[in-house]
Amino acid sequence: MFAVLVFIALFVKDQFVRPIGGDVLVVIWLYYLLSSVIDMPSKQLTFTVLGIAYLVELGQFLNVNAFLGIEPSSSLHLILGATFDWIDLVAYTVGAIICYWVERE
Repeated sequence: MFAVLVFIALFVKDQFVRPIGGDVLVVIWLYYLLSSVIDMPSKQLTFTVLGIAYLVELGQFLNVNAFLGIEPSSSLHLILGATFDWIDLVAYTVGAIICYWVERE
């Protein structure tokens, strides 16, 4: 799934898959990555992952990359993103809902 996310970030230049589908998938990927190393109830983990995603978006809003001097060509810049968009928050929420629905206890 990580390879798919990297492919989307680097090579897909459309108006749906990259900006929305990629954000939904990144939340799902992060949920399962963390669930493989952290023993936490699914509801709590879902909210934790959603909080992380929201914090990344807040960092984009506050332009943290520029503040920290992160080069636009760096991998960290790609991971953190650079452009705040309210739609991203909706996409993250959809990804979290999918995780919760699939893993509900």
